[in-house]
This record gives sequence, C-alpha cells and structure tokens, in this order.
Amino acid sequence: MKRPAFQFYTKDWQTNPKLRRCSPAARGVWMDVICLLHQSDEYGVLRWPLKDIASAAGASMAHLKELVEKDVLKGSDGGCPPYIHTPKHAGKTGDPVVLLEATQAACWYSSRLLRDEWVRGRRGSQTRFDENNQPTKPITNQRQGDRQGDESGDGPPYCYLQSTNPLKNPSGSTEGEARKPRPTRKCPSEFEVTPELIAWASEKVPLLGVDVLTVETEKFRDYTFGNAISDWSGAWRNWMRRTAEGRSFRAPAGVPSTGNKQEALEAGNRAVVARMIEKERPHEGD
Repeated sequence: MKRPAFQFYTKDWQTNPKLRRCSPAARGVWMDVICLLHQSDEYGVLRWPLKDIASAAGASMAHLKELVEKDVLKGSDGGCPPYIHTPKHAGKTGDPVVLLEATQAACWYSSRLLRDEWVRGRRGSQTRFDENNQPTKPITNQRQGDRQGDESGDGPPYCYLQSTNPLKNPSGSTEGEARKPRPTRKCPSEFEVTPELIAWASEKVPLLGVDVLTVETEKFRDYTFGNAISDWSGAWRNWMRRTAEGRSFRAPAGVPSTGNKQEALEAGNRAVVARMIEKERPHEGD
C-alpha cells in the first residue's frame, strides 16, 4: 500500500547546497517531481523519459534540465550507473549497499528518497509479519458467535477468554475480581440486608428493634441521596446510626423526596395549627 505522505525536512531543504544553487522556479518544480517520485510504483524512481516527467509535473524542460545540471535530479534518458549507498552510524562506516541497479533505459531518481526508503525498510523489518514472524497473542477481533473456545482457529482459545479481570472478560465469566457496583443516588433493587448487617445493628445500635430496622430500611430504599453511592452496605449502617441518634436525612435541594409526602404534609399542618393556637391563647398575667 502506498503511503499518503512523506517526511519533509525543512532544514535540509534550506541548507542543501545543490538545491540552493537552483532558481526559485526550479526549486518549485523539484517539489512536484518529488511528489511523482513518492507516488511511483518503484519508490523514489521514475523510469520515464525526462520529457514525460516534465509533462506530468507541469514544468518546462528548461527547469528540469537545471535540476539535472545541479545534480538534484539524478539519472539519464540513456540509462545510469548503479547508485551505491555507504551507511554511516555512530562514527562507523558500514558495508556499501546497492540501492539502484545499473540500467541502459531511461531512469531518474532521488538519492535522498532511496536512502530514506532503505532506512525505513531496515528499521521496520523486525515488526513486519511473515511466515517467520507471527504475533504471539491470540486474535480477538472475531465474531461474537465464534467465541466458544473451539480449536478450529475461528475464535480465540477458551482459556484466553477466561480473564481474571471481569472488566476485560468478553465471555462474561464471574471468575476473578468482583465487579464494583455502579454509583447511584437511589438504593439499587438488588440491595439486601444481610445477616452480617443485622448482627452489626444488634451490636452497634441495639435500641433499634427489628420493627424499627424494617421501617427504616424501607425509608432507606425510598430515599434519594444527594451524592452517588457505591457502598450501599456502608450507607445503610450510616442511616441506622443517624436513626439511633435521633437524626434524619434530608433530601438535597432540587431533588423531590420519595418518602411519605402525606405524613410530611400533615405534620406541617399540625405545626401551623399549634402555632396559631399558641398565639390566640391568653398569656398568664393578662
């Protein structure tokens, strides 16, 4: 697959002595030629006559010949010698490498593109998959129906699906660490008052009998908390502590209470009537 882009080194473009000797128009033509070389089936090489390159780049032959004379565009319509690159790294010189074989036909190329392609191929050779280099991890992007642990190769092995992390377990297994409850402001329907909680209440809040615990648990289920809660057992214990201390929870501002509204309304009416009676009652000494 052809790459959609190539690296452009601005410093090299501005400091290349051969390119700087060319006219501004020729340097602009060189950019179009580089794009043709990049898109070529043989990366960095065009085996066309120079006239065809000028036509494809929309440039004049004079500008292309200027690039050739300044040794920016290399090659010839009558063939060219091999291009041999001697790699250097960390002050050491490596063995010469032939990047372009000699030819007797028209051949034009960019030495920089050929060197960059050779370096890219060497650096990426260890990461490419071939018959001697295959991924060690099972492939997981299979259809859901294939995830049954068969050994036909259509899906990942069953042992791989049994992950110890339930958040990453595609099989839905309950093995491993338990999934943390999702924080909510309303007590979830699956919450249960376990024997451990009953034993805790008998020890910590003995003044609350079984009947009170039952009533307060119903209130606890109907209450809408101001903040989302994930530890509902801890919230239940805190509710019972406040009940034993004579305190109560109050719904946050903007959140309607889900308790018994009729009882709250009647209690408020009784308080209003009591205050009115108190005002009308004659005070002692009058």
